[in-house]
Amino acid sequence: QNCSSVNPCSTLQGAISRARGGVVILVHPGLYTGVEQSILLKTQTNISIQCVPTGVNDSCIFDLKGKNRFLTRNAFPEENIFIELIGLVVKNGYVSEENGG
Repeated sequence: QNCSSVNPCSTLQGAISRARGGVVILVHPGLYTGVEQSILLKTQTNISIQCVPTGVNDSCIFDLKGKNRFLTRNAFPEENIFIELIGLVVKNGYVSEENGG
């Protein structure tokens, strides 16, 4: 499935998995729960994930309910990848090893 403004991806992971060439991923405001696993960034390109302002409720909240991390970046340390998160609120993350939450 190709994602577009007319036919959006059903999950953030789906959009990230299809991201190419420094793409901007837009997330509609709302409360997102039920993220059962960390979102895996396997991209080797810059990526920006942004909350779309609507003027009513401009918050994109990801409540992980203590189950996992929000993002896991899967890349080699020498790769200079820029990951930008704009307007996202991530709460109740969990980490059992290494850094992050």
